[in-house]
Amino acid sequence: MSILIVLILFFLIVIWLLSVPIEINLTIDTNSTNKLQFRTKWLYGLVTFQSSKFKLGEQTNKGIRKTKKTRKYKKKKKPSNNGNARRFILAMIKSKGFLKRIIQFISDCIKSIRFRDTQISVLVGLGDPADTGNIVAILAPIFLWLRLGPISNATFEADYYHLIFRFTASAKIRVIPLDYVRLIFCLLISPTLWRSVKSGIVASSE
Repeated sequence: MSILIVLILFFLIVIWLLSVPIEINLTIDTNSTNKLQFRTKWLYGLVTFQSSKFKLGEQTNKGIRKTKKTRKYKKKKKPSNNGNARRFILAMIKSKGFLKRIIQFISDCIKSIRFRDTQISVLVGLGDPADTGNIVAILAPIFLWLRLGPISNATFEADYYHLIFRFTASAKIRVIPLDYVRLIFCLLISPTLWRSVKSGIVASSE
């Protein structure tokens, strides 16, 4: 009986922890030294994580170097069972309703993200009035749609005589982990997913 009570309490604590929202403050500024900054808070501020120095250029170069090293290492290995994996994946993709279910899952995940105080500002100039005008013709309607729709604080400016680009954005993102646990659980018990997996197993075994 005591073990059952402990399990129930443990389950309730896990549910409560998963229901506590994670808040992320994200800032991007291409002209700043620290181009990307973010701060994450959980358990109502008891658990926090803040980026101190995160330069996009340095991180990109490190990623490139790591990728190159990984590729060199992988080239030495002989591929095995690539054909079976390819047939498995293709069979799942071709299975009826699989892509629609995955698109719905991704859409539900995006809808579960709450954006607050979102701001976007872009300043662009190509150094030539004609070229800059072409960019304005493409981007201006997009920013008009953003202002009228999801992001009211979206601004777009053009410099017709100088070569310049600046992008700044900030947002407060709120995520509830329990929402994603529910979405993943619904995906795992979906008949469409298991039908696709079965098709993949049959195709890979041929």
